[in-house]
Amino acid sequence: FRFVPGHTMGLLCESANLESDSDNLDEKQDRDVEVQMDRLAEKLGELQSVSSKSQHRKDKARIRAGFREILRTAEDGSVPQEKVTVKSTTVHINGWAKTIQYGEARRWLGIGIQQHLKMNPLLSAIFNYELKDLSRDEERATREDKIYQSKVNVRALKSKTRKDRARKTEALLRNDEDD
Repeated sequence: FRFVPGHTMGLLCESANLESDSDNLDEKQDRDVEVQMDRLAEKLGELQSVSSKSQHRKDKARIRAGFREILRTAEDGSVPQEKVTVKSTTVHINGWAKTIQYGEARRWLGIGIQQHLKMNPLLSAIFNYELKDLSRDEERATREDKIYQSKVNVRALKSKTRKDRARKTEALLRNDEDD
């Protein structure tokens, strides 16, 4: 919950930058938005340097990173961008809204987020991930191929271990005979 105000500021900065980029504002309103964004950038810079001993080191690092992103949005209007690769498909997450949504989904689903992106139509729609419609037979065949390959790798490793052990034993026996 400590990061919610920062995320809210990022969303507000992004929407203010989008609004100032639109043609609906006159020059005075555009200047007002720029002045307010400059003030906000100053304030965010001050808040970024404030430290609290009651926070964990990881939380402080996350807050600093978040403030850097928010400050960047307030100063020059750039929005956070993230690339997530699921299998061979890359999902582009642009803007504060999508970044926050993906962060929360990742927080709740943990490492299962990639599986959910592949199988869950709702998450796929939210993050514009194209579901590949694999039949159960294709999925099973892929899984069986992986299992077979795993067994082949295990056999190869065992064979290599046996050969290494035999070579070392031979070398030890030769050394004992020489003594």
